[in-house]
Amino acid sequence: RRVLFRSKFKEFELDFDSNTGMMRTVFAYPILMTWQECRKQFGAKVTATDASKGRKFYSYADRRLDVLVGTDGKVVSLGLY
Repeated sequence: RRVLFRSKFKEFELDFDSNTGMMRTVFAYPILMTWQECRKQFGAKVTATDASKGRKFYSYADRRLDVLVGTDGKVVSLGLY
């Protein structure tokens, strides 16, 4: 049986502390994910902040996860810290 891996992300970015070399954050850039899909997957316990270009920045209160959402309702990036 053959299993194909299909990525839901177009890119990952790793952020390292310049002094310690420790990884601080992983950013994932989904190919296609809406804010509604994200809320269904991770829940709705968030605080919202306005971001540049009319986008919204959501921080989860019960997870180490931040989500940047575009004006079209699509997730621009997931930040895991």
